[in-house]
Amino acid sequence: MKDIPMSEEDRRQDELNRERARAFQNIEGFRPVLPCSEKEAVERTFRLMTENNLAFILCDAAQSFFVDCERGLGFFGKGVSRSDKMKFNQLKRVVKQGNQLTKELGSILYGLEEADSALHDSDYYYNLIKLIEDRCGDNAQKSNLLLEFLLQMPSSGLFDVDISDFQRL
Repeated sequence: MKDIPMSEEDRRQDELNRERARAFQNIEGFRPVLPCSEKEAVERTFRLMTENNLAFILCDAAQSFFVDCERGLGFFGKGVSRSDKMKFNQLKRVVKQGNQLTKELGSILYGLEEADSALHDSDYYYNLIKLIEDRCGDNAQKSNLLLEFLLQMPSSGLFDVDISDFQRL
């Protein structure tokens, strides 16, 4: 497969995000505790912002999957036992708290007025997860084909992820 070049729009968005990370370095009291170059501090800040965003997305998507499960059980007139329902609701509360914590960290990272727009809408990723499951399921060959395709795309350099990070299916 051929490498897919990064679009001009993607390059602009990447640079905007890195500018935000540089600006974040100017916040009083937010300095690395270990010695590092300014470039490394900006890269680590950008990674922190991205990881927080991913945590937000996963928590939000998990909430959507819980709602789907409840609807599915209701469709069949099934429910879970009272103790299981309590555990299920407790798990939903924990995920909701995780979502709230990522929003709070996002408001620190992006500034209060930017937090909601900076934390990506999880619907795209929620549907992407469902699409991957729909297309690949338990089929190792399809999963490996998708993985190989994604690894051919150019990396933003944010995360050091390669084929060795994936257990072969």
